[in-house]
Amino acid sequence: MVLYQQTSPALLRAIRDAVSSGDSNLHEAAHSLKMASAHLGAVELSVICKELEDPGHHKQSEAARELLDDLEKSFQETLDALLVELENITR
Repeated sequence: MVLYQQTSPALLRAIRDAVSSGDSNLHEAAHSLKMASAHLGAVELSVICKELEDPGHHKQSEAARELLDDLEKSFQETLDALLVELENITR
């Protein structure tokens, strides 16, 4: 969980940058965050990443931007849930 907290913000930044610039690295960054999130059980976040992985979203910047809003919300919810879990573990 700690590793996810340390590495996932960089993946989110890479996705955000790729969406705003139309960069082809969107697939790779979305895939990496999808797999890491799925491993932790963050299903909703993983599903959104899967949608961003779709090559069609690379060309449909509006659709990708809409997914990015959902992704950022789900990402924050995931981090909040992880913090609660970490607090429960350390008690």
